[in-house]
Amino acid sequence: MRILHTSDWHIGRRFKGLDLSEYQRRALDWLVDTVRREHVDVVCVSGDVYDSPMPSAASVDLLDDVLTRLTALTDDEGRPAVDVIVTPGNHDSARKLGFGSRMMRPNLHLRCDTARLAEPVIVTRGSDTGEERLAVYALPYLDPDAARPALEKLLAEDSLRNSGDTPETSAAPDGIVHNKRNSGDNAPNETESRRSDPDAAPADQTDTDEHPDPDPNACARIPRSHEGVMTAAMRLIRADLQRRRAEAIADGVTFRAVLMAHAFVSGASPSDSERAITVGGVDSVPAAVFSDSGLDYLALGHLHRAQQVRIPAVQAGAPTDGTIAAFAVVSTDTPADAATDSLTDVKPVSTATAAISPAPPIARYAGSLLAYSFSEACVPPAIGNGKSVAIVDLPAESAASRYSVTGVSADPTASDSIDPGITADSDNPNNPNDANAHVAVRTLPVESGQPALVQLKGSPDDLLGDLAAEHRHDWVSLTVVADAYPHGMYQKLDVAYEHALEKNFEITRRTDRGGIGDGHDRTMANLHETRNELDVLEGFVRYTLGRDPNDDELAVLRDAVERVHAVNDDAKDSAKSRGNADAKSEKGVRA
Repeated sequence: MRILHTSDWHIGRRFKGLDLSEYQRRALDWLVDTVRREHVDVVCVSGDVYDSPMPSAASVDLLDDVLTRLTALTDDEGRPAVDVIVTPGNHDSARKLGFGSRMMRPNLHLRCDTARLAEPVIVTRGSDTGEERLAVYALPYLDPDAARPALEKLLAEDSLRNSGDTPETSAAPDGIVHNKRNSGDNAPNETESRRSDPDAAPADQTDTDEHPDPDPNACARIPRSHEGVMTAAMRLIRADLQRRRAEAIADGVTFRAVLMAHAFVSGASPSDSERAITVGGVDSVPAAVFSDSGLDYLALGHLHRAQQVRIPAVQAGAPTDGTIAAFAVVSTDTPADAATDSLTDVKPVSTATAAISPAPPIARYAGSLLAYSFSEACVPPAIGNGKSVAIVDLPAESAASRYSVTGVSADPTASDSIDPGITADSDNPNNPNDANAHVAVRTLPVESGQPALVQLKGSPDDLLGDLAAEHRHDWVSLTVVADAYPHGMYQKLDVAYEHALEKNFEITRRTDRGGIGDGHDRTMANLHETRNELDVLEGFVRYTLGRDPNDDELAVLRDAVERVHAVNDDAKDSAKSRGNADAKSEKGVRA
């Protein structure tokens, strides 16, 4: 089965005042053509479809157009050929993005409800080797404050379904504190018997509560952090995934699992264009949260750089949640914390108790549709700025329980580049569930036509000479390095470059005459010590421009000071007049 993974479209976003809608439309037109040309089965859009929770009408129309065209693609027999799965990110409004989702096409899935995060989108396809079944768990952005109540309720319901005992409050290895019922003795009461056995007849026939609410004392207290909510979500997903994998084995079909998540996973590199999501001083989720997930691929969104994230293998003796056995990890000479991928054999310690024996999933950020900051400029500069989508192939071949990560990290900007995949030996019988077959990932450059983003730094002569001729039509960020501010430089740069979107000045010579006569550089502390406003303004000019103000500039500064004084004097006179009038009025009242 073939997946196209994309994210962070940010429809409606502007860049340094420039309208990006033309380039976004070109990119999305290319995406639809790519889905058709590559015979994609599933399109995963991992969050931040819109740039604002209040998108414009034009932005809504653009999204509606691309989703309509994607879902209208058909196979040779006229059946829908593509399932499109969309989740909201931290820029989107989940409620507005998901409005009317039940009325939409059956192959369009807008997953915006936290309560359904453990209910995957199931995609089935036929192949030469039989039926292929893909479960896509689509997580909306999990805000630690907004998502915790729903997650705590889901964990409580899951606890009631699976617990047959009454232990006291306990802390799980993941840090989630679980409060379970204490019945006072070892024998369950009649209500508890009905919860554990829904088919049991009630003693009191007047009790018609067939679906009791979760016991409030059985809820889990989730830490207020991104790690806390993601760990809770993964606990629910892992339990559902184990059940569905067992069903697939019983049905004799190939089964694969993918998770879409909008989060900052540790080990990845951000850019300057993502909105901060820090809670409690921490903005990331540890990569180890996904280690024992049993997933084949992790389709990430939020970070705008296309990149692969290394998910660590489960360590020997590491605590688990009871569904997965501990694993022995045998590595080659490459250190586990090395920047490059290491060759790692993962072997289950006890095949009798291991329900799943997964290698860690391949995890990747697709990156944004366009470049939204100069920190995303690629070297050498290129139209489209190296943005890409990921094509993920999940073949139907069977896999064994021993896996290795191979290959060298791929260049995310290269066309048809191949990411490290997971290879499997077929001679190990310990894994009957085909947890991870070889996963092949390649990237395709997005064809948006967005001009190249370029950062240039140099002297005035450099920036106005050959560099201007070379990059006249690019979108540029300029830093002028000079001893003093070059007069008229702003205007000269605007003439030399069509889109000089950032202009910065780096003055290399700072005089000590910025002080207040003591020979020291001026600071905010000694600025407050002076009573001469003109002296403050002259010092500011000396510091920023590296020279004394000229006669024309002094005249402007003196005029500004005089105007401020005049306004203040008028205000004082007006206040004094109002005060005298009020005093006379009060005196008249008393008389």
